[in-house]
Amino acid sequence: MMWQSGLLLKLRNLGITGNVFGFIKNFLTDKTIQVKVGNTLSQTYLLENGTAQGSLLFLIMINGLPDCLQGVESSLFAHDSCVFESGKIWITFEIL
Repeated sequence: MMWQSGLLLKLRNLGITGNVFGFIKNFLTDKTIQVKVGNTLSQTYLLENGTAQGSLLFLIMINGLPDCLQGVESSLFAHDSCVFESGKIWITFEIL
């Protein structure tokens, strides 16, 4: 789930303003979903966060993720990410 307000802030920091910024903001705002099973429709729900996974907006949002992570390795490919760390595990226990 992507934080839409954070994406808009990131776009502004990248210098995206004006009509393009307005178009993206409108694209993200007031989106609703509804599920249909057979002939039955669910109620309508407002999407407050998120965008299509793998979309350009999603990729812009996660692009700086590896730079923010400290003490771990990471890998990004399209819409997939992996965070990993290797090392020794120390277990401490007390014998009663």
